Amino acid sequence: AGMLGTITVTATTTIDLSKGNNILFNQTANTTISFANTSTTEAISILRKDGTGTITWPSSIKWNGSTPPTLASSDESNDWNLIKLLTRDSGLTWRGWEEAKNEGTFDAFVWGNNYYGSLGLNESFPGSYNKSSPTQLPGVTWAKGMVGGSGGFFYGGGAIKTDGTLWTMGFNYQGNLGQNNTRPAGNYSSPTQVGTDTNWDQLINTWKATAAIKTDGTLWSWGSSVYGAPGQNNMVQYSSPVQIPGTWSERVDAFSTYGIKTNGTLWTWGASYKGSNGLNSLSSYTQLSSPTQIGTDTTWATVTALYYGAVAIKTDGTMWSWGSGTDGGLKGSLGHNNLTDYSSPTQVGTDTTWGKTKSTHCSVPAYGMFNIKTNGTLWSWGENQNGILGHNEHPSSSVGGTDYSSPTQVGTSSDWSKLAGAGYHMNALKTDGTLWVLGGWQGDGSLGLNTISPNRISSPTQLPGIWNVADNNCILGEAGTMMRKLTN
Repeated sequence: AGMLGTITVTATTTIDLSKGNNILFNQTANTTISFANTSTTEAISILRKDGTGTITWPSSIKWNGSTPPTLASSDESNDWNLIKLLTRDSGLTWRGWEEAKNEGTFDAFVWGNNYYGSLGLNESFPGSYNKSSPTQLPGVTWAKGMVGGSGGFFYGGGAIKTDGTLWTMGFNYQGNLGQNNTRPAGNYSSPTQVGTDTNWDQLINTWKATAAIKTDGTLWSWGSSVYGAPGQNNMVQYSSPVQIPGTWSERVDAFSTYGIKTNGTLWTWGASYKGSNGLNSLSSYTQLSSPTQIGTDTTWATVTALYYGAVAIKTDGTMWSWGSGTDGGLKGSLGHNNLTDYSSPTQVGTDTTWGKTKSTHCSVPAYGMFNIKTNGTLWSWGENQNGILGHNEHPSSSVGGTDYSSPTQVGTSSDWSKLAGAGYHMNALKTDGTLWVLGGWQGDGSLGLNTISPNRISSPTQLPGIWNVADNNCILGEAGTMMRKLTN
């Protein structure tokens, strides 16, 4: 008996019990297990933590309850099963049972600017109610906040619960909360449900409006009609969700709006400035009130918005960008090692290892771009206001450090896993669930570090706890954050 240690799982996994009987099962794939060198009497403890995949057990195991235990399968960290096995005949027969199990409990916490109650804490009016450290959002069923875009200009926040219901809160500007009313009908300082549907999947923070995608791929929009953001081929304001035709996988917004359909095509609408709509025109200003396709490619995987442009990744891992190279705080954010404007998608370098999911490709629209490559390294580029690019150039003012016009690695770590861009800072998670922040703004506590000074961080700084976020969904209002923290 004794400690065997970690078992790295393959398609067939043989556990040599002569080396010990306390086993940490590191599972990332389906496996069939067997045992070798079993003593006449053998008691085994198997701890499967944060595992993925199925286990085919030896047929000689007789389980309590007749069936093998259901393996923990939470998308959060800290889920585990503790499984016990006992034999008294050298493994000819076994008794098996689950000693304990934990799916991991992650509760929603919010911090930052609470303008007009956008953090949902039932505190209704601005500055004095900002939260400089994570504060739990009441309830235990919150799944995700809003996908970052332009920043909401303090016009409200929202979140989706684990049951698929949609909730909004904050400043009800021109119907952007989807409550079928507008100011002065009222602001909402605590979460209020939008309709009764239970299949909401993504909530998107747009330019003075709101959008959302359901699990069936339908895209909905409401709020201000500015720049044609509702996508209804008109300039009408909507105070409850209206559908945009098509089946969509994602949408992001800044001055221009971008969306990817489930067939891999890329679309744009809203305003355009210096080529930001990607339609091969550098006109100073144009406007589209319904989706228009960019090119003919069907291999777009993900897109993120800058103030006056966008950066997208194709399914082959290549990166493409277009729009203004200098305006709106975008000094070099297109990544082409210059400050040139581009009116159609143009490839950035030749790399094919860029992260191509919403959680690995993300912008802070006012400043710059971030991407986690497939090898786990973190890269940033653009305007380095407030030191947000993370290159340890401590900002003595809002000007920050050196601007970077091509992708530059942040530190040397290769264990970055997810990004979640907020209004003026970036949240980055590592594979161990630790959360790191960089950037910042004025004294609103938006970094969550329990202080308003320093309020600008130029290298990744850890926020205590174990955290998770779904698909870059973390925005509340312009400078608020919602993320899930491990509490059990």
